This record gives sequence, structure tokens and C-alpha cells, in this order.
Amino acid sequence: MISYKFINYLKITLGLFLLPYLIGCTDLKSGDLSSNGKPDPILDPDIDPIPDAIAPVAVTISSPAHQSTVSNRSFTIVGTCESGSQISFTGGLSTSSVNALCSNSSFSLNLTLSASNGSKNITIYQTDVANNRSDSTIHNLILDVPPPPPPPPPADTTAPLAVVVSTPAHQSSVTSRSITIVGSCETTSRVYFSGDVSSANSICSNSSFSVNLNLSSNNGSKNITIYQTDTAGNRSVSIIHSLTLNIPAPPTSEVIGIDSSLLNCDNYPHTVKRNVSNVSEFINMPAIATPGTLFVLNPGTYKMSNVILSNLVGNSTQRITICGQGQVKIEGDGVSSQKRIFTIRNSNFIRVANLEITSGMKGLMVEETDNSIFENLQIHNVGHEALHLMNFSSNNIVKNNRVYNAGKDPGSEGIGEGIYIGTAFGKNIEDFSDNNTIRLNQLGPGITADHIDIKEFTTGGLIEKNSFDGTGMTGENSGESWVNVKGNNYVIKNNIGTNSFKYGFKQIVRITGWGNFNRFESNQGTLNNSFSDRLLIYLHRESTDAPDNFVDCVTNKILDATPTFLTNSRSCL
Repeated sequence: MISYKFINYLKITLGLFLLPYLIGCTDLKSGDLSSNGKPDPILDPDIDPIPDAIAPVAVTISSPAHQSTVSNRSFTIVGTCESGSQISFTGGLSTSSVNALCSNSSFSLNLTLSASNGSKNITIYQTDVANNRSDSTIHNLILDVPPPPPPPPPADTTAPLAVVVSTPAHQSSVTSRSITIVGSCETTSRVYFSGDVSSANSICSNSSFSVNLNLSSNNGSKNITIYQTDTAGNRSVSIIHSLTLNIPAPPTSEVIGIDSSLLNCDNYPHTVKRNVSNVSEFINMPAIATPGTLFVLNPGTYKMSNVILSNLVGNSTQRITICGQGQVKIEGDGVSSQKRIFTIRNSNFIRVANLEITSGMKGLMVEETDNSIFENLQIHNVGHEALHLMNFSSNNIVKNNRVYNAGKDPGSEGIGEGIYIGTAFGKNIEDFSDNNTIRLNQLGPGITADHIDIKEFTTGGLIEKNSFDGTGMTGENSGESWVNVKGNNYVIKNNIGTNSFKYGFKQIVRITGWGNFNRFESNQGTLNNSFSDRLLIYLHRESTDAPDNFVDCVTNKILDATPTFLTNSRSCL
């Protein structure tokens, strides 16, 4: 490529060479002659220079490349030119022409192509300072401006429709706080629940929702407010879904715990009445007891320990009754005294009623005693078990008692049962304490072990209509349920409990052949513990050693708000 400096040099040289031939020399002074005797125009200032008549070469474009594609109407064009020349641009531009000055043999200029897409021919030339014009360069570009994006869709301002609940039906009745509510909704919307229910929300999937909720605790009308909000934030109208919570009352119309109708000792059948006012008279009762005798303990505190009442023998029509009238407290030597408070031994057809028994290692111990009734007793604050039927004590009734705070001797929490039937395996006795009835008792809180513990070798009892509050259970020595059954042929029914350490009712096989043929019917409970494997009714070794226990899968009810399992019984799985 010939540079513009070389062209300028060539123009000056040619002008000097041709100058003598273009002008006359008649007016030359002698001092203005060149070495060849002709006038020198450079040495003679009176002679005009030869005008520049040589056109500059065409400009050269370096960017953007010829016939290249540009995606923007505005671009920068760059090229080489003759310094001092004026560069002109015409053709496919947004204006008819554009000019620029060449500096340092180059130019760089922002141009704007005409509006429509397609081929654009830009005509470019330069004119030097002597007004000589170069040849034109046709520089072709292809404009391809992408179309503008489509405008955004109009904002969604349409609220979704109200949700529709399919189950449970509006204004229907439910028997558990824990419910599953199912309905239809707008897919991807979020469905919200509030009101007489645990607040919750859920994403609508495939036009439906299914959510587990917990109703507020008390029975009665429950109003659940439900609405949905779509992804644009539009909220549907709210619906009010009404349900009636009707958790069945404890399955009995009889009094659980202390029965005020039994407080008057004179109402018990008797043939003779004897008053007792002190411990000596208390200890002497067996010596003067006959069938039909009513012993009435006058109000007061009777301090005693390790007292044994033996050989109190009534009959099926005339019991011997020991009854406290008013506030009668039988008090021992303390929960850590290692002393029982008192024991009934080798007796038959007796009744013990309306006593408060407290503050001893053990509460009321019943040994070798049959056909007797223990009712309306308050037994509390004892070191070990509260009431114990043992050593072949059969056909007894334990009812309407209030038992709490057992197992209070430090370190003895594992033997702090409420009501204990039989003798544990390993005590060198097969204790056949059979056919005992435990009903209408209020047990807990503060019982550290099982509320009712039924030992192996015992048979045929009834555990019915008791209430349990497991607050204070420790789980020591496997004391982790309200009722622990290791005997055979027991019926455990219509009981209700709260706050178990782990299970509600537990059957265990300690010895082959025992812990079998037991029935669990119409029991209810709220376990309210965090064990992942908690069960209302737990059956031990059902598939091997105890296949004949029966769990009614319909009438037994788990009432926990948090989902849990009723039982591991094969019959319910």
C-alpha cells in the first residue's frame, strides 16, 4: 500500500521538475537562477507554487469488515486516510451525509444506519486540502437488528376461586383433634388454614390438597378459615369450614376416683358398729371383729409403721368394714424408712374404705386375702408401691381410689408402682393372685413406675374404667406404661390415660406360657411423648410366645394430636 506521505513527496518533486517548463524566465533576476541557468521557484518568492492536482487514494475500511453483519444500527467505523483530508459518508445512513476529518492517517466515527434491516451500502470518499477527491469506496454492511422482545403479558390480577373442601364434610362431627382435611384448589397456589386449628399452609398440587391439622383442644364447634393465594399474589375469598369436635368422655358414667357417695361410713351394711380413736384400738380390731362389724375411725392422724391386721374374717353377706369418717390419715415413718405403713393379711370378705395412707416405704399391703374390697382410699407419698395385692390374694376389688406420688424413695423409682398384682418372677414364689378387679381408680401424677403392674403367674383379672396421668414416670426398670401385663386372661377395657412415659398399655412375656390370652378393648389415651416407636398398646413377642392376645382395632383410640400408632398387633396392621 502507498502511504499518503510518499504521495505528498511525489507531488512536490514532480512540481519542482516541471516548474521551469511551465513558467517563462524573462523576468528572472540573475540571482534567481538555478544551477542550470533557469529560474528556481523555491528561491524566488515572487513565483506562485504549482497547485496540487493529484487526488488522494480511496480510503480503506478496517472495521467493521466489508459485507459483515451488524446487530445494532449504531456502530463505529474505523479506517485509514490522508491526514488533513475530509472523509465523507453517504448512502445507507440515518442522515444524508456525514463528514469527518482524517487525523494521523486514520479516522474513527460513530455512524447510524438507516432504520430497516437488510443490506446497507455506505459510500465513502475523502477530499484533500487542495479539494482533490478520492475515488469512492462502497462499503457494504448487513443490518440484522433482532426484533424487540414481546411485551410482558398483562399482570395477573384475577383472584383464584375459593377452595372446596371435600372431607371431612362441612358441619360434620369428628371424634379426634387430629384430622386430615382434603379439597380442591388452583394448582401451584398456596392454601392457608387458621382459626380453631393449628395454623398451617400447603402448596396445591394437581388441583388438590391434603393436610393434617390439629383442632383446638376443647369439644364443641370449630371454625376453620381457608383461602388460597396464587403465584401472582392474588388471594381468593375465604371459606369458613365448620366441624364439631366430640371426643368421647371417659367411657364410663361412674365416678372415677374418690366417690363422695361412699364417704358416710354408716351407709355400709353392718350389724355392729365400733369406734376407733387411736393406734392401739386400731391394732386391736382383729381381736374383736366378727362378721358384720363396722369399725369407724374417728378423724385424726394415726401414726404407725409395720402394723399387721390379720385374720379379719367376714362372709359373703356380712363383711368386716374398716372405714374412716371425715379426715382420717394413716401416717408412716417416711418414704425412706424401710417400713411398711400397714398390712392386711390372711383375711376374707373385708372392706377398707375412706382412709388417707401416706408417708411410708409402702402403702397398703394385702397378703393372703380374698374376696375383699378396697375403696375410696387416698394413697400417696410412699417410697415404693402404693397398693399391693400379693401372696395368693384373689377375687378382690380395688375401686374408686386416688393414688399418686409413689416411688418417692430416692433410687427406688423403678419400684414405684401405683397398684401391683402378684409377685415378680425370681422371688421363689409362683404367686397365683387371681381374678382381681381394678376399676374406677384415679392414678397419677407422680407415680414413677407402671400405674398398674400385673405380674406373671396371675390370671383372670379385670382392669376397667381407670384413669391414668403418667406425669412423673421415669422409665426406670421398664416402668414406661400405664398398665403392664405379664399375666394371662386379663381384660383391659374402657380405661383412659394421658402423658405416658412411652406406651399406654404393654404386654410382656417374662416366662414362657405367661403374658397371653389378654384382651384390650375400648381404651383411649394421649401419650404425649416424643418416642418415635410409641404405641397406645404394645404387644411383646406376639408372633412367637404370645399369639393369643387380642387388640380391638376399632374401639381402642389414640388421641394424640401428633400422629402415632395405635398398636403393633398383627390384627390391626
